[in-house]
Amino acid sequence: MVNIHPDLAMQKLTKATPLPEEKVSSFFLSEAHIQLMCGKISFREFFDYFKEAYSFSKSFQDFLEIWEYIIGEPKQGIELLIQSLAKSHTIILCSNTDPEHWRICRERCRFIDPYFTKCFLSFEMGLVKPGLKIYQFLLDDLSTNANNAVFIDDSLENIEAAAKVGLHTIHAISYDDIQQGLDKLDIRY
Repeated sequence: MVNIHPDLAMQKLTKATPLPEEKVSSFFLSEAHIQLMCGKISFREFFDYFKEAYSFSKSFQDFLEIWEYIIGEPKQGIELLIQSLAKSHTIILCSNTDPEHWRICRERCRFIDPYFTKCFLSFEMGLVKPGLKIYQFLLDDLSTNANNAVFIDDSLENIEAAAKVGLHTIHAISYDDIQQGLDKLDIRY
């Protein structure tokens, strides 16, 4: 739904540490990052960990501003596609995210609230993709079976996991990928 730029954020974080970029880059999707996305640690605890473990020399506010660089703009064409799909389909969002990234995503994607029926957020659920439990949780919460749902994601690992629970899947990096996947599944919008 949005472009993400972890490399840009990690480059900026590296400039405020004495460590090489390869070391700092490993912080993205590290155990601490997953703990944040699972809601097991607060953003402040996440920052404190990074500050100590990576000898970060700047303030909490500086860290937050750099962390925001990960979330980019909505993918081209996605808003119109979601508006069109929402006319005849229930649209659900499932995201591995943290409270700060979710705030930014909602600011940049004003179409979330009007078109998405429900948002399943990892930091609220305590579950992250590609763990199989998250997909079963979605289905149970929505009182539907996997055959009645389509899961769209840009991560092949997440797609493979969703397929294991029987969800129809579309691996999509771009708007065109989503359109082609929907066409293959004969989903009209």
